[in-house]
Amino acid sequence: MVKSSLAPRSQAKELTFTKTGNWGELMKWQCWKTKLLLLSFFVLGSLSLGQSQVPGTVRAQAQALEQASRGTATISYHAKTRRVRFFGTDNANAVRVTKMTGSALAGTSEEDTAREFLAQFAPAFGVTDPKAELAVMKKRALPDGASVVRFQQQWRGLPVIGGELIVHQTKERAVTCVIGEASPELDLDPVPTVGATAASQVAIELVAKYYGVDAAALTATDPVLSAFDPALLSVPGRTKPALVWQMEITDDGTVPVREYVLIDAHAAKPVLHFSKIYHAKNRKTYSCNNTSILPGTLMREEGQAPVSDADVNAAHDGAGATYDFYWDILGRDSIDNAGMILMSSVRYCPSSSQCPYENAFWNGTQMVYGRDMTADDVCAHELTHGVTEHESKLFYYMQSGAINEAMSDIFGEIVDQVNGLGTDTPAVRWKLGEDLPASIGIIRDMADPTAYGQPDKVSSGLYYCGAGDQGGVHTNSGVANKCAYLMADGGTFNGYTVNSMGLYKTARIWYEVNYNYLTSAADFQDLYDALIQATRALVDTTVNDYGAGQTITSADVQNVKNAVDAVEMNLAPTGCAAVEAAYCSSDGKAPNWIWFDDLENPSSGRWVRGYAIGGNRWYYPQNTHPYTGFDATYATSGQYNFFGDDDSVRTDSWISMTQSVALPTTASAIYMHFRHAYDFEAPTYDGGVIEYSVDGGVTWLDAGSLIDTNGYTGTITTGFLNPLAGRSAFCGTSNGYISTRLNLTDLAGQNIRFRFRIGTDTSGYGWGWFIDDIGIYVCSYRVEEKQRETFTALPSGWMEFVKIPSSGSYAGTSYDATSGTLRAWVSAAPDRYRIVGWLAGASQWLNYSQVGTNNYVRAKFYVYAGGQSDPSQLNSIPNFRLRVSHRFALNSMLEVLPHSSATAGDEPVSLELRPSTDPTRPSLYRVDLAPIDIPYLQQNPAQEGFTHGFEIYALDPQDNGYIALTESSLGVYPRAAVSVSGSNLMWLKTYAPSSTDAGTLNPYLSGATLDRFSLLMYPDGVFPTRDNSVAPTVSAGTGGVTMDSTSFDNEGGSRVGVVAIDFDAGSNLAQRVRINENKQYMVRFHVTSTQQSNRNPQLRMRARTVRFAWTQKYEVGGAWAINTTEHSTIAAQYLPGVGCGNPDKIGAEFGGWYTLLTHSPLNIDIRPDVSGLLSSRMPNLSSQPGPGVNAPSLRDLKVGVDLLDTMSGSVNAYLEAGRFTVDRIEVFQFDMIPD
Repeated sequence: MVKSSLAPRSQAKELTFTKTGNWGELMKWQCWKTKLLLLSFFVLGSLSLGQSQVPGTVRAQAQALEQASRGTATISYHAKTRRVRFFGTDNANAVRVTKMTGSALAGTSEEDTAREFLAQFAPAFGVTDPKAELAVMKKRALPDGASVVRFQQQWRGLPVIGGELIVHQTKERAVTCVIGEASPELDLDPVPTVGATAASQVAIELVAKYYGVDAAALTATDPVLSAFDPALLSVPGRTKPALVWQMEITDDGTVPVREYVLIDAHAAKPVLHFSKIYHAKNRKTYSCNNTSILPGTLMREEGQAPVSDADVNAAHDGAGATYDFYWDILGRDSIDNAGMILMSSVRYCPSSSQCPYENAFWNGTQMVYGRDMTADDVCAHELTHGVTEHESKLFYYMQSGAINEAMSDIFGEIVDQVNGLGTDTPAVRWKLGEDLPASIGIIRDMADPTAYGQPDKVSSGLYYCGAGDQGGVHTNSGVANKCAYLMADGGTFNGYTVNSMGLYKTARIWYEVNYNYLTSAADFQDLYDALIQATRALVDTTVNDYGAGQTITSADVQNVKNAVDAVEMNLAPTGCAAVEAAYCSSDGKAPNWIWFDDLENPSSGRWVRGYAIGGNRWYYPQNTHPYTGFDATYATSGQYNFFGDDDSVRTDSWISMTQSVALPTTASAIYMHFRHAYDFEAPTYDGGVIEYSVDGGVTWLDAGSLIDTNGYTGTITTGFLNPLAGRSAFCGTSNGYISTRLNLTDLAGQNIRFRFRIGTDTSGYGWGWFIDDIGIYVCSYRVEEKQRETFTALPSGWMEFVKIPSSGSYAGTSYDATSGTLRAWVSAAPDRYRIVGWLAGASQWLNYSQVGTNNYVRAKFYVYAGGQSDPSQLNSIPNFRLRVSHRFALNSMLEVLPHSSATAGDEPVSLELRPSTDPTRPSLYRVDLAPIDIPYLQQNPAQEGFTHGFEIYALDPQDNGYIALTESSLGVYPRAAVSVSGSNLMWLKTYAPSSTDAGTLNPYLSGATLDRFSLLMYPDGVFPTRDNSVAPTVSAGTGGVTMDSTSFDNEGGSRVGVVAIDFDAGSNLAQRVRINENKQYMVRFHVTSTQQSNRNPQLRMRARTVRFAWTQKYEVGGAWAINTTEHSTIAAQYLPGVGCGNPDKIGAEFGGWYTLLTHSPLNIDIRPDVSGLLSSRMPNLSSQPGPGVNAPSLRDLKVGVDLLDTMSGSVNAYLEAGRFTVDRIEVFQFDMIPD
């Protein structure tokens, strides 16, 4: 049984013309349709590349070409091969070729010169051995003595499809241009495992089934073993080259079939196929008398008078007018430039049901017309397809096909405008088909392609990216058509002004491009370069215009460039990227995976294969299939993927999950996402579905209704025994890797598993289904990394705030080239006990415009420790602080005390917080900051911003060693992720001076409170002593807790007055705030002051575990000026003026909520070192008892504030005496924002 679908097989036309951009309207007048079947998966074709993407050897060769042409060269690169695709210059700067030995090439042939040139610059063009890899296709001497040599690339003696290079030389044998593509570094198995006869049979069966015709009516040309690189033809899809048999399948005259087919010589699968029927003086004109017999009855020959059949006369006259134009204006003798007989057949009908046939085509040997389809522009159009086939041989496919089609449109319309036949009023100028029957009418407008659904520039929304219509040959031709119109008639378009060059010069330039510049695989980028170079080469050429003639000038070169720029011919189509299903909506959320498999562990046991009919056709790993020489690797991550074969026998098989996944019950949305590429027998004979089970795999349901993005594409055809017949499925080709998303929200709380299933019928096949990266998840916010610092030297902007005399192993902070780290070494000796450093150089800032007003900031620090006398000893490591700061005005710091000198019970927790001592496995600490929108920062968003740094210090004599920072980064995440009204926030506790609140605001002074203990060392380098002078005071009442340092005596400066307050968690232990894994915490402090902001000190708001090994602090206000000139200057710069009124300094004029963001210590990634001393989790913390136990837990969170009166003794010493009142504190818990 021959397959023939009752439904239209395609929405593409065989004819050159399309009635309208609305394919539905086309269906009522199309009589025969074809569809481009792409049996490799879509990737976009060749585009210009940036220099950084070009291999170094190619870039060096290109630079040598530029030097050889005195810097005048234009060079373009192929986006996929990353090799030069075009080199061009003018005659004056043509590259003179010498032998590799340096001797001259005088007297040698144009082929010798071209080969020598390519031998010298071969790597640039993707050719390794020009002598072995390049065979001459054609040599042509031009009238002025110049020459053109066209080469065919070969690989091990086999032709490389689309691999062609054209070399242009002056009469002095200097090279002006090389254009074309070559496939570099081909690596194929050259021995076919599928024979030519078998490949022919596969091709015939494929075409018979595709067109619904009897295979006995089809014939294959002799198959040619060839190398095929999809990149050269801009084939959308898999980029892997293949060994193929190439052939044409033609019909016996009953139907118009001329199909170009590539069959994989190892897998016996179709790689690519498309129609070569182009959709018109020794003339012969025939009539088919409404039959399909070609050529039909001879009705009129050259020199004979008109006959009674109007179609015969119109075709005959149209062919003559076209011949005359090519001969008179372009000097061409017929289609083949050798006097070929122009054969035309009219009144053709492929069948009685398709009569009259409202179409016309070139079948490779003659023009064929349906009734009333012999308009003069149609005749010239079809004849030009013949010219193209004999010259550039442009593939009728993708952009090559669009150029092919445009060539015919351009010459069809130009001949129409000058031949005096048909309707030529201004109203129909540049319109195609004005003389066709009224049922068809005008089909394209070259002056305004958009009027008939065509793009007028590459970025147009009408640019067609699909597989139909041979990849949009009749649609995307509008880009080139618009360009030709602008060249001929002029105009201003898309920001470019083009002067009119007239019809004859325009025709001469486009003909030159087709004749001497374009290769079979040329695309718009090639056409862009070729039009400019051809015009340059034709400067001073006089073009016949049936009059005095017109001369192409140097001004025309720029004019042509304006035209090609106007239509964006050298740009990539903006809308043709593979369609992706977004993981989450565009509100800044990202996947939080419940279950994910990147398929990189085929032995994981997560998947099992099964089948109901015909054996299993799923392969995992993918290359366990039976096809010798075929690599089914097509992974989007790693090296493994599923491969489901679309076979030529009846099958029903699947690959399914072995375990179910529990879906959450409370998530606002749950999704399943997978990436896949598919190519099933077109249009809908075979296909694949996704199914799910909520009962452990007992029953399976179709998941199509759950798909919300990139769902099923067709319904599997009935009547051919496909087990999935009649079901919606993924059908046809995906145009490359795409992704599909399913919404599982309605299945919340259930246990779910999925399977992928393929159904095939009794004949025909495609490549099948490739799947990778499968996951189930909910959406949550994620940190977006903005800046990463991997230290290759001590940062140029590094600043140390405390100058440390040189002693010990290191003097201050240094860069260690061996480990690539910043290291700061301290001990408890008076001159080594503290170092504060900041990444304060401009290159390390995250500027304010990058952060924006609606984001929080996260810093990540990768830290390790070393240099201790005995690393195994607990109290033998410095303490450290990690900071992220608003340029010293406000900062968030994480303070880690990895030792404890208090009680033995604290020591295990301290140990767990210690960073790794292995430089290759640094520990990760995170610090978040809620920025305050300081006006000064807002006014200077590009210069002002955020920085980060670290501080290490020693408290005990044993605290010696260094802390090393190996890497740091800054990122942002939306404030909406943790807004007070956010859905993922959980309110935990409020502290306020009211008995109705969960916790009281009654303060108690912690045991660590200091009255006047200096944190800054004295100039003589010794520790200061404690004294009993007046200290800051604390008072509590119904209005909150107030801290006051207005009466604090600085006694000359260099001291810091501190008061530290913790707040009572409440008498009920069950009310304590308890930290949990995978959570973050937001603590909001409401602070006011009666003191002006320029009179207030610093305020630190903090949260810490009950034991003091870990504390997060949020510091507002104060100045960082130290009694040194450089740092006083920094303070003046970063805090623009004392009393400036910035809200980073809380005062009577400013106050309100201040937000501390902190992480659970359970989220700190402490990596085990090689000694195994460190744990990857916090067992002592995580094992602590929960609320209700009669003692505080190590996991209880305490909140508090510190007043720091920094008496630095400089200009602002007496100003930093102030007062703060805290009247409310709120604590929230939310899901950890992933990074």
